[in-house]
Amino acid sequence: MIYLVASGVLFLIIDQASKRLIELRFADRPADCGPFLRIRRVSNSHRLYRRSGFRVALVVVWTAAFASALILSGRGSFTGVPAAIGVGAALGGALGNLLDIIRTKSVRDFIDLGWWPVFNVADVAIIGGLATAFLRH
Repeated sequence: MIYLVASGVLFLIIDQASKRLIELRFADRPADCGPFLRIRRVSNSHRLYRRSGFRVALVVVWTAAFASALILSGRGSFTGVPAAIGVGAALGGALGNLLDIIRTKSVRDFIDLGWWPVFNVADVAIIGGLATAFLRH
């Protein structure tokens, strides 16, 4: 259980710090970081994010997912440390984007590969964490 919580907190901190750094450093100008990577601040807002009922529902769903993960972790459902870290990373990333939605009614993205929609560290934590959890479970 400690790996799940620790990885969730770690990825939440990394996500929020990276978004803050991008806001401070790249507020009004994108930066090319090589031929395949560009840092470009994008605010992805969906009309549902403006609805308070939708934001409350997201909080309820995240809370239920977190509680479920804690219960499953306590029962030994994760067969190894990588699976617990993966679930924690996914929950931490989801919480990072959820905090964006609650605070700004949008998600702050900044990693631009050119051929893929712009994304952020939280998105990487969610996808990478779930892939790790499923592959290692």
